[in-house]
Amino acid sequence: TQNMKAPANFVQADLGTNVNNLKAETSTVFETGHRYNGEKFNTSATVFLVDFQNRLANGYNPDTQTYTSYNLGASQSFGLEAQIGTKPINGFSYYGSATLMKSMIKDDFKTTLSACTSSCAILTIPTSGNAVPDTPNVMFANAIQYSKGPYLMGLTGKFTGVRYTTLLNDESLDPFFTMDLNAAYRFQPSAFLKTPTLRLNATNILNASYQVANVGSGSSIAVATNSSKGSAYSTYGGYSSTLSYYNAAPSFISMSFS
Repeated sequence: TQNMKAPANFVQADLGTNVNNLKAETSTVFETGHRYNGEKFNTSATVFLVDFQNRLANGYNPDTQTYTSYNLGASQSFGLEAQIGTKPINGFSYYGSATLMKSMIKDDFKTTLSACTSSCAILTIPTSGNAVPDTPNVMFANAIQYSKGPYLMGLTGKFTGVRYTTLLNDESLDPFFTMDLNAAYRFQPSAFLKTPTLRLNATNILNASYQVANVGSGSSIAVATNSSKGSAYSTYGGYSSTLSYYNAAPSFISMSFS
């Protein structure tokens, strides 16, 4: 399949965003797989290859509080996705998934010195062969559920691997593992409520401490940091060498009745 992604419409407004002559991102997806539906369990496995052209990314400069949208150039992602789910056995069921992926930049990044305003010489940053930022190589998820009579319970665990946060791959975020718990009790229907249910939700029950570069509106990444590897490139094009991360939410428990 072929896909296209246009630059976000906010880059056309004067909202502290640098456009940098953006081109639309295009991609071609190749995939094949196998699916099994049995009496006791279901499985699926997919091998995929995605070729990107003019891949879009966003960088945030906390010093100037501006976002910069730019094209990474060509990149390629390939890997394997697998899932397994069981049918309920005495009320218990299981679901598991795994993703193994390698996402690689295929072009060197073209930019200019931050001090340049006109007739700027194009400079090249050696990003070819590096990993695409904020793209983990490994992700796992497991969920155990129990449902019998009025009782419901579920326990979910998720693992996310290392994610680089610069195009030069000179800084990364550590892997993390989280667990969530949910439970519910369904009361008998009444004249006023059809299926009254009391729910308990506990997120991040292990109180895992970790950071993310993406909060739903796009990843905040930089070209490089002031490391020994990246200091020569950290201020090219006005990109900040100080990355802005988000601390994940701590343990949280809530109850609801519906």
